[in-house]
Amino acid sequence: MIKIPQQIAILLLAFVIALAQSPDTATTHVQAGLAAQRAGQCEQAVREYATALQLDPKNFGAQFNSGTCYAALERWQDAATALKAALALRPDEPVVHVTLGEVYEKLNRTSEAIDLYKQALRLDPKAPMAHRALAGCYARLNQREDAIRVLSEGNQLKPDDPELLRDLAHLYIDAGSFRAAIELLDRVTTLQPDQAVDYVTLGLAYEGLGDLQSAAKAHARSVQLEPTSAQAYYNLGVTLQKTGNHKEAIAALKRATELTPNWALAYFFLGKSYEDQGER
Repeated sequence: MIKIPQQIAILLLAFVIALAQSPDTATTHVQAGLAAQRAGQCEQAVREYATALQLDPKNFGAQFNSGTCYAALERWQDAATALKAALALRPDEPVVHVTLGEVYEKLNRTSEAIDLYKQALRLDPKAPMAHRALAGCYARLNQREDAIRVLSEGNQLKPDDPELLRDLAHLYIDAGSFRAAIELLDRVTTLQPDQAVDYVTLGLAYEGLGDLQSAAKAHARSVQLEPTSAQAYYNLGVTLQKTGNHKEAIAALKRATELTPNWALAYFFLGKSYEDQGER
């Protein structure tokens, strides 16, 4: 007998109750589709949205959410068709422009994607998702200066948005502007002090600057926050090895190999740390 997880079973029961109470309303099918989508059942969700659209062809929720479901299923052309229909229903909705733009990028329709992101920003100049999407597109086109400009504009409008700060910091690291990246990451870790990945990025920025002691402190903090991450221990171990702290480097790299036993590069640096310790 197949066991259905309790969460999904509850959702399925909700579908049955909703449809029994009001089987022929578009809203009921949209709600059922949303529940299926949240449970990761995108095929079921698409069928619910299709039924909703048969009952109400101008139902924005059904059109937009079917588009996001098709995107989750990597059916990009179907996603584009659904999202274009949603955009026709609500042309002033920035999120639709951004979502359709992301799908167009998957279809290699990059110039159209950029136009959609720009239109989203015209509709809402403070929309972080639009700034991030446009900047990401520019970055993938190797137009780093344009990407930095767009994120900087977004950061001026929303100075405490951590996602904008993170994206901008990554671009500064890629550009070799390590001090600027560190300043942004310090703001991120103040806003959200418990995100291990931010300390990893901060450590990389300090390494780029040549400040290995500060890099080691940042990587040590990432280990504290995510003690089961082999990558965090690896980053710490390699940085400590560079500082000449071979004993602690060995401890960190041994832990990385325990967590990921087949990691050849971790064993390489572990061996190097043993070798360097022996030379001392």
